[in-house]
This record gives sequence, C-alpha cells and structure tokens, in this order.
Amino acid sequence: MNQRSVPEAVHQAIELDIALARMHSQVEQRAWGLLYANPANPHHHDSNTARRIRAEQPEAAITELTAFYRDRGLTPRAKVDNLTVPHDLVARLEAHGYLASTAVLRIMTWAGTPPAPPQLPPDVTIVRAGPEHLVEVTGVQAAGFGTADSSWIAGFLRIELAHPAVRCYLAYVDGVPAASLSAFDAQPISLISNVATVPALRGRGLAAALVALAQAESTGLLLLEVVEPNAERIYGRAGFEVRGELQQTSCWLSG
Repeated sequence: MNQRSVPEAVHQAIELDIALARMHSQVEQRAWGLLYANPANPHHHDSNTARRIRAEQPEAAITELTAFYRDRGLTPRAKVDNLTVPHDLVARLEAHGYLASTAVLRIMTWAGTPPAPPQLPPDVTIVRAGPEHLVEVTGVQAAGFGTADSSWIAGFLRIELAHPAVRCYLAYVDGVPAASLSAFDAQPISLISNVATVPALRGRGLAAALVALAQAESTGLLLLEVVEPNAERIYGRAGFEVRGELQQTSCWLSG
C-alpha cells in the first residue's frame, strides 16, 4: 500500500503502539527498523518484536532480526503493518520459516466535548488503579482475554500501573473486580487499550462506563483499535468514529 494513501489515524495508531511498547522494552535502532526486547517478560509479544520495518535489503534485515532475538533467548518476532517496506515482507518471512497471523483493526477516534462522569448503579464503583491494584487488574484482564497464564500480563501491568503517562480504571461490582481500561497519554493524543470485562459480569454497561470516564478525564484526541463489531458499536454510541483500518500481521519463528 502506498504510504500516502494511509489515513492519518492509522499513522497515529502505529506511532502510539510503538511509543507504548517503548515503555516496556529496551529498544535498539537499525537502519531498517526498531528492535524491541524485554527478556524479563518474554511472553509479552508486544515487548519483544521488530517494528517500523522499512528495509531496502529485506533479506539482510530478516537475518539480523532473527539473530538478535535468538541471541537473547527470545522468539524472533516482527510486526508488519500498512507502512512496512517491502510490501511482501510477510511472504519473505514465511519463506524463512516464520508463521504469521493477521488482524484488521478498525481505528476509531473521539475529540468531542468531555461528557460528565457516568452515573453508576449503586453496586458499581470505579477507581483509578495503581500498583496496589496489580493483582486485581491482572485477574480482570486474564479473565476478560481468556488467558490461562497471567504472568506476562502482570509483567506489563507492573510497569503501566506505576507510569505517570498511563491512566488505568478498575470497575467493581459489589466489591468484586469486574472490568478495566487503560489510557496511554501521549499528548495531544491518548490511546485507549486493554478494555476487559470478566465474562460473568458482562452486559452491565461496564465497558461503556469506563470509556465515558476516560472521555471525561481527557483533554485531547482519544484513539482506539477495535476488531469485534460489538465493540465498535459500543464506541460508536460513545461518539467515536471509524477513521481507517490498520492491517497488522504478527510473524514469529517457532522452534
């Protein structure tokens, strides 16, 4: 895809993802891209992957990134998006034995007048989560995302819950941790991410309440990435609009 045809919101989403990953990883720059690595949390894929790949010599770049991760005892990974060069990099990686999984993310933005904080039912409370809420937020996200091994979630939350650029909201139902949402503030844009609800407590409007609170406490553009149509409808009712699609392929070398 020609870079000039990519909507601005897609560019913004890619740069926000890169900035957020920098919070979790050590980064080494190459002429062809960025290498992110966090050996302390090897199963958090976003902390351990090559990004922003613009390779004039793609075969040499693939050889270098493969060696970089193997030398550190990590699974070699690369994230390919709308702006990756060359456009056939996924096929080239697959020729080297890499596996690939592609997702199409709908990029939605909101820049309206901040609403009043949401009116909550008596059994629902929302707090700004900090390091002292690590176990509760980890449990919500593991349940919400259907993840059996939550250690890698705790690994990145331990950083985010203590970081001044991240706002994490935690909702309780009758005192039970039920839903969470994070907002990464990279002014003048904030990225909403990791919206999760415990399956048994879905259908109560908790995600919508968390989004409304994030809007009420934001001063600039809010951006988020959605895959599921139901999530898109929830955000659409909150005033978010689709601004483009980001095709993102995660490639990894197993074994």
